[in-house]
Amino acid sequence: MKTLRYLFFLFFLFISCGDEETPIGPIANFGYTIDNLIVSFSDSSTVGDAAINNWVWDFGDGSKSTEQNPVHTYAEDGTYSVSLIVTDENVLSDATAPREIVLESQTIGPTANFSYTSNYLVVSFVDASTPGNSDINNWGWDFDGDGVNDISGAGPHTYTYASSGTYTVSLTVTDENNLTSSKETDVTVAEYTESGPAASFSFSANFLEVTFIDISAAGDGEIITWSWDFGDGSTSAEQNPIHTYEEDGTYSVSLTVTDENSLVDTYTGSIVVSATATFISLAPGYMSINLDINVEPTGELILQVGNLSNPIYGISLRIAYDSSNVVFMGATEYENGFFFGSEAISFVNNVSSVIHLATTSTSGAGVS
Repeated sequence: MKTLRYLFFLFFLFISCGDEETPIGPIANFGYTIDNLIVSFSDSSTVGDAAINNWVWDFGDGSKSTEQNPVHTYAEDGTYSVSLIVTDENVLSDATAPREIVLESQTIGPTANFSYTSNYLVVSFVDASTPGNSDINNWGWDFDGDGVNDISGAGPHTYTYASSGTYTVSLTVTDENNLTSSKETDVTVAEYTESGPAASFSFSANFLEVTFIDISAAGDGEIITWSWDFGDGSTSAEQNPIHTYEEDGTYSVSLTVTDENSLVDTYTGSIVVSATATFISLAPGYMSINLDINVEPTGELILQVGNLSNPIYGISLRIAYDSSNVVFMGATEYENGFFFGSEAISFVNNVSSVIHLATTSTSGAGVS
């Protein structure tokens, strides 16, 4: 009887154990990409009932990694057997079969390049080449384009050209694997040319007396001589001369300057001089005149306004010059039937101005 009860117990125990599910573990797998001797591995394992939380890589060269997606650099060409073991949170593991990876390193040569700076005929060259798989150990420079190397070595190098022109410069580099690369560039050079002076002058006139001011600009050398021709047969060697003309007129004045490098420049300009100030007498009334005058660089135009028959007070004068600038002048003094007034007007240096004058009577009396 005891034996029968024991058999029933084992039967029910077997049935109850058969109802429990067996956990599903991960399935290991991976992929990879090759870049020369650098291999990027990517985990592509399939998850079972639990997440994968451990990776063990064997790269086949004695190196290992526990990263999920490692990048490994091999030391040399060859065939390597790589495997991956993954383990999940249920401590279930799976391993890939060893997978062979064949590596053949690419042969990369150097890349020739250089930069340069020029100072007239003198040019400095600097190597800017980049190596490939091995170091550069030879540099050949041809500075004048004749196909023959002028110098070797990385440099920097300085080369002086004999004359102005454009030259084809080439650099050829060779590395330890006897791989070469060349770079050609056209280089333009020019001989040094001295910069000479630029002659110029300004002036101010006081009737027939004119003061000339040298405003010449020096070049590479200092200006050492000045030669003036005043346009009336007179000359001067002073830098800033004062010259008195004998009569009114327009004169062509030239200044020639010479620097310490014997470089010369000449400037010629016209000036207008007058022995007297402009004097105008006008009877009051609505009238106007046009008058061309030249005052250099500034001057005072003295205007006399007169009532020749009957004194009329309140006369004013409108002065318009250069079309846009207007000033008003009232009579300031009455003497012998004349009203006097003056106004200082500034004019642009060396520019002729047209002045328009008009007199009016504000009282309205005696206007004709």
